[in-house]
Amino acid sequence: TSEYRDKIKAAVEATRSLVLIKDGKPISAMFHASSNGFTESALNYGGKKVSYLQSVPSPEEKLTKHHFSISELNHLLKQQLTIEQITQANIIRNDTNRISEITIGVKTWSGRDFRDLLSLASTDFNIQIIEGVVEIVASGYGHGVGMSQVGAQELALEGYTFEEILHHYYSGVKNEKFVEQKNESAQGNT
Repeated sequence: TSEYRDKIKAAVEATRSLVLIKDGKPISAMFHASSNGFTESALNYGGKKVSYLQSVPSPEEKLTKHHFSISELNHLLKQQLTIEQITQANIIRNDTNRISEITIGVKTWSGRDFRDLLSLASTDFNIQIIEGVVEIVASGYGHGVGMSQVGAQELALEGYTFEEILHHYYSGVKNEKFVEQKNESAQGNT
């Protein structure tokens, strides 16, 4: 609608040419749909520490339920698991409550690999069996690194400015105006 189009145009104009900088370089502004109440650090997600991609509180939590029959789960995991083995899964969680490692039966996966195999909403999940069906309830949606879109919306509704929201999700960054530098030698040849 025209109301949203006008808001989008105003937001684009208000932020035109602004970039987020850390140590003199533009940042990799990772984002995700929603969080489990805390964002994920780059270290937990990818094994590499990035100073501005640390875990921070995020004021939301979205739950997604996934359902699998035992045969579906066995097919996806390429195993022959029993209900007992599934209920006895050994789960190791990191400091943001996301699963870093899960062992079911004799096989171990990283939380990311398990999420990918089952197309789960996130790596923060719980497994239960309800009437012979495997129910996996995931908290949040996406990898969890950087800015949460739902969390940013919640902060905006609480009255935070876009700068405050960005500085909340990206630690220690600065806003700078990007100025395109023209190549003088190319101008002389025109």
